[in-house]
Order: sequence, then structure tokens, then C-alpha cells
Amino acid sequence: MKILLVRTFPDVLNVSNYNSQELGLARAFAKLGHKCDIVYYCGDEPDHDESFPSEGEPVVIHWLHGRAVFKNAIFPSLDALLPQYDIIQTNGYDQYTSWKLYTGKNPNVTLYHGTYLSDFNRKYKMRTAIFDALFMIRHKDRVRRTPCFTKSGLAEQFLRTKGFTDVTAVGVGFDAERLERGGEESEWVKKLRDEKGDRRYLLYIGHIDELRDTLFLLRAAARAMIADERIELVIVGKGEEEYTKKCRELAESLGISSKIHYQPSLPQSQLKALYEASDAFLLPSRHEIFGMVLLEAMYFEVPAITTYNGGSQMMIRDGENGFIIGSRTEEDEKKWAERALEIAAGKYPEMGRAASRTVRENYMWLPIARRMLERYQRMLDEKGVKERGV
Repeated sequence: MKILLVRTFPDVLNVSNYNSQELGLARAFAKLGHKCDIVYYCGDEPDHDESFPSEGEPVVIHWLHGRAVFKNAIFPSLDALLPQYDIIQTNGYDQYTSWKLYTGKNPNVTLYHGTYLSDFNRKYKMRTAIFDALFMIRHKDRVRRTPCFTKSGLAEQFLRTKGFTDVTAVGVGFDAERLERGGEESEWVKKLRDEKGDRRYLLYIGHIDELRDTLFLLRAAARAMIADERIELVIVGKGEEEYTKKCRELAESLGISSKIHYQPSLPQSQLKALYEASDAFLLPSRHEIFGMVLLEAMYFEVPAITTYNGGSQMMIRDGENGFIIGSRTEEDEKKWAERALEIAAGKYPEMGRAASRTVRENYMWLPIARRMLERYQRMLDEKGVKERGV
């Protein structure tokens, strides 16, 4: 089977540093004996191909030039590629290129969608309302019959409200190879590990902003620090100056600045050692399509405390392999602190291992690729297409 994954967002990615979901999925398809390539946007550069090794056939990234229109990538040369593939998988139901594909003449188009509505992304609600009024009123039958995969159950529910009926939540996969390889420890990570002793590290990795509610994170961590002097907070991430300044001022007013270890960024080669040095992972996001850092922490047996979001809804069984708690009120701050203290005290000795099993058994790219392949084959069978060796 020949599969093409089309990323319709107009971002020019640095695949060497970016944790590419498409590349992880494509390599899983290749390992299972199928040819899978990718379309990425390259802005004004001319079209060109780049090959990446895999355990099967190499994965080819087709870098296509195009135009960016309201956060949509328009590829003039995409149509010429499509006949080479049996299955076309695109992303984002509300992306114009995706809509052209799943309502077009090619019957073997699937959708892999992640976003859902929440109180925090009201602009997305407005944007999709405009898109629906302009485009979704047409081709309703094709919309209804398009096979869809989603990154969470929340996204599945969202797509069903848009008229899609063949929708399956599969989650997001984790490509552990980069992190497992590790590398020579940076001085910062080495210092954290060497000085740990009896300390208990609460870890946060991600943007420092209102979406991730970093101010709440600091208040909850401060409560835990007051209750147990061994607790310290490790933060890796950047943010806009205005918000980060608020965070620095809050940390100073809470008297916890000396107990915060901060680094604006770390290469992926350092993350394994950092996760292994940490006792709990905190992710108080107001909205997460899935949350790759949540996957990573759970994979490395770090119990996570997080909000109800795309990733936690799929992966976390509250109290068994992690915790899901709200993050708005003073009472929520107390609950986050209590759970962090309990994890630090060793009250849940099996939680980290249960979290890792959840990821290893269900949220690596191979099991997700197998589920997708089953649906692809049914699509091809329905059209009378016979694939050799499938």
C-alpha cells in the first residue's frame, strides 16, 4: 500500500529538531511493510524531495512550495503527486486543502484531526463557524462518508458535530527513538541530578503562557514547597516577556524563586535524563490537542498531574496511572499540591509503571498505524482495489 500524509499547515519545519508526528507515523507504516511519504510546506522555495531512512522503504518528504492564506497552505503542485498513492491522509477538517481533498474526486482520502472546542479557544470556534458557512454546506454526503481518525475522544465528538460519521479516536503516537538514544548530559541536567539527594523535583516542560496556566503552576507548587521543604520545581520553556515577567514576580512574592530551576530550552537528547531525575510531571493546560510532553513523561514512568484535555482524556485513568484535576480555583491549587506531595512521598509506587505501560501498549506509532491500516484496507476493498501482500 502506498500512503501519502499531507500536512496542510503553512509552517516551514526543521525536521531535525521538530518532533514530527508525520515522520513518526510514516516510519511505522514503513516498518509494517508499506510505502509512506509526506508533504510539507516549504514556502517560496522550489519543490524538492528529502529522503529519511526507516526499517522499511525510506520515507520521502515532498517539500512543496505554496501560499499561506489565513493559516492554510495552498500547494499548486500537490495534484500531480496524488495519483502515485493509494491512500491520501490529510489533517484539519477546516483546512482548505484538506476540504478540497476529502470532497474531491479521489475516494481514498482520510482525515486525521486534533483540535476540539474549549473555553480557551473561542477564536477557533469563530473561525470554524465561518469555514462551515462557506464550505461545509456543500458535499455533505462526501463529508459524512469520509473516514476520520482523531487525536482524542474530544476531537471525535467535535468532528461528529460537523457531519462526519465515520470517526475513530486513535490518539497520538510517541517516537521514543530520539529520546532513548540520549546524549552527553548538559551541565545543567548533570547538576540537577548530582545535587538531587533527598530533593523531590516537580517538572514542567512547555510554553510559559496563559494557555498552560504557568501562574497556577507556580501557586500550586508553592503550596507543596511549604508543606515539604524537599520539593523543588524544574521548568523548561519560553514565553512572551510580559507573561514571563508576571511569573518571575509571582515566584518572588511567593518566596520560591530559590527553589525553581529554569532553563529556556533543552535539546531532545537531554530530555531522557531530565525525566528520569524527576518525581512528578505537572501540566495545567487549559487546552491540549494531545500533549506530547505528557506522552513523554508517562513513557519514562513519571506520574503526571494534569487537567482534562485531549491527551489526558485518552490516556489517564485518574488515580491509577496519573491524576486529572481542574486548574482554576484555590481549592484546585490545594488538590494539585496534595497529589504532588503524595507522589513525592511514594504513596503511589506503581503509578509511574502503569503510566509507562499505557503509552508503550497503546500510544506508540506502531499500534496506531495498525489501526489506521485496517481502515485503509477496508476503504480499498470497498472500491474493489486489491493490494498485494496486505
